[in-house]
Amino acid sequence: MTDEKTLTGGSVPSATLEVFMAGQNAYAQPMHFVQMLDLWGERILSLGSADAVQLNSQLDILLETAAPQMEAAGATQLLADDLGRRLAEERRPAAAFTAAGVALMSNTQAQGRLALIAGTRLSERVFQQDDRTRLTEFLRRARDPFAEPRPSTVLALLTDDGRSALVELTAERAADTGETMVLLKGLDLAVPPSAFDALADIYHLTEAETLIAELTSDGLSPNEIAARRKTSVETVRTQIKSLREKTGARNQMDLLRTIAGLAPLTRLDDAARRPGADAYGMPRRHALVELPNGRRIEYSRIGPQGGRAIMVLHAALFGFVWPEALVRRLNQAGFTLWFPVRPGYGMSSPAITGAGFETDAIDLAEFADAMGMDEYCVVGQGVSAGAAIALAVRHHNRVTAVANLSGYLPMGVGDSYADMSGWQRAVLHAAKVSPRVMKTTSKIASRMMRKLGPHDFFAKTYANSPSDIAAIADPAMLRLLEVSLELLQAQGLSGLSNDFPRVVADWHNQWDQLRTPAVQIHGTERQIFPPDRVAAKCASHPSLRLELVEHGGQLLAYSHPDKVADLLLAHFRVAQR
Repeated sequence: MTDEKTLTGGSVPSATLEVFMAGQNAYAQPMHFVQMLDLWGERILSLGSADAVQLNSQLDILLETAAPQMEAAGATQLLADDLGRRLAEERRPAAAFTAAGVALMSNTQAQGRLALIAGTRLSERVFQQDDRTRLTEFLRRARDPFAEPRPSTVLALLTDDGRSALVELTAERAADTGETMVLLKGLDLAVPPSAFDALADIYHLTEAETLIAELTSDGLSPNEIAARRKTSVETVRTQIKSLREKTGARNQMDLLRTIAGLAPLTRLDDAARRPGADAYGMPRRHALVELPNGRRIEYSRIGPQGGRAIMVLHAALFGFVWPEALVRRLNQAGFTLWFPVRPGYGMSSPAITGAGFETDAIDLAEFADAMGMDEYCVVGQGVSAGAAIALAVRHHNRVTAVANLSGYLPMGVGDSYADMSGWQRAVLHAAKVSPRVMKTTSKIASRMMRKLGPHDFFAKTYANSPSDIAAIADPAMLRLLEVSLELLQAQGLSGLSNDFPRVVADWHNQWDQLRTPAVQIHGTERQIFPPDRVAAKCASHPSLRLELVEHGGQLLAYSHPDKVADLLLAHFRVAQR
């Protein structure tokens, strides 16, 4: 290691070692990843610009040397984690009770989620309000010797994390003694979004039936589904009946088992088609187009073919799919939404290392040509704001309006370090001065995603914004965000490694050329740049104005879908005139 005296300030080596050891710990235990980034960010802020650059330079050397050993140890740990998780999922039932509801035994899932140990009574308070009466009725039937042989019911648990959890209760009667034991099954039965696409393909479900499958697996009742979809309960019951007839499922838990059972098949099928790639199956509603330049773009379209086009560019971690309420508002106003998957994500072509936003704009412009978009609006989200502006510059005679949601602006990130969270400061500083560290950081982030799962990962990532946390707690919104993790990891987080160096580079050349009417929609809660700096930057551009959303964070489309719809429609309608 370089001698302390050769470095400015003399304090960098100790800070480097501290961050490096935290990085090793995060590689082995990914749940500590954000803490490591926060520590790194604190050191960058306290050291000052010169020593912070030296810190990352030292990390470059240390991480490059230690990477093989860290990856080997991490792979072993991850294998053990996966094996343990699979064993836990196979441990059925999760608990067994007497017909009076007294626990006879329970596994760790039941002990953790239901606070159950042998001898304690199953409490109705752990279930959703509407299901408590059904629990009482089920236990009554279980005690009735003249009831059906194996009565069962599916109930929804009341969860602290906002995620739905369905469990099945089945009464088993001993042939010799006639005594009844109630088995509780279903805890930790995971259903990835790709399984719903496989379900639709195999059983030829309509789009409405597929959505019903998703909502019923979330534990929603027909009344709740009807309210969410703004339709009648009779229509929902008809769709549920059709869904069960097609799949052969008897109840919600049966349907959940069918869906979960399809997930391994979709992963195996995808691995066979793409040897060596991560198990990524293109969602059923997506398509792939090869462009005249030989590159390809994965995409989805929502709305009629002839509607006024909006091209929606996703951020690094969100924006691949929008909430139904936001999409419906725009569709009803005559707009068709096109969601291209940017280079480096999903099955789109890899991003070109070291290239700027204008390179992405070449692919996106050819995509617009291929889809027949003679005139269109562009929405950029997060890091894709630069690509949206570059596209508007390239197609200046065809892009009629630009809107950026929580989008980056070409501002010196170092000026805002004090306002950022520690992890944001660390990632952006690494992107600016040491891209190699970014690659190692991305590997740790990938492990963190797999280890924590979508909910905990997003909760840690957006912990500074109460509105973002509220959006993540909504199961329907979390399901939309989960799609981003699949698309992001399909190319080993290469998109992430390329995006952040672009946003911290100087891209004023594109910014200065923008003449298209543009709006920056920005929340007031803590983000990369504070609202006052965003306002000053917007005021300096003749074509850009600012719309602030009170109590909004980075996930504006998910936390404030109606407000975002209002702002987009107003901007696009004015630009159309």
